[in-house]
Amino acid sequence: MTKAGATLRRSGCVAQDVISLPEHDQQAPEDVGGFAQRCGLELLRFAYLLCGDRHRAEDLMQDVLLAMYRRFPDLLTLDNPVGYARFAGV
Repeated sequence: MTKAGATLRRSGCVAQDVISLPEHDQQAPEDVGGFAQRCGLELLRFAYLLCGDRHRAEDLMQDVLLAMYRRFPDLLTLDNPVGYARFAGV
């Protein structure tokens, strides 16, 4: 079972079958608010895996997004903002 928009590549070896997710990080630069709307649910799920509690995960992601806004107030000029947010949350 794959996510909507994901593709499954089969190599013939079960250990090497890979699900590649759509590349949403290769879009034009945007502000932190647009990034939060576009990727907020994905980041919240990641934070929940780290915290194990929904409320703590929400607080963690708010802290991360606030830190990103302070560092990049106008536009996110990152190649991989999702990776940056995940790293900041850890």
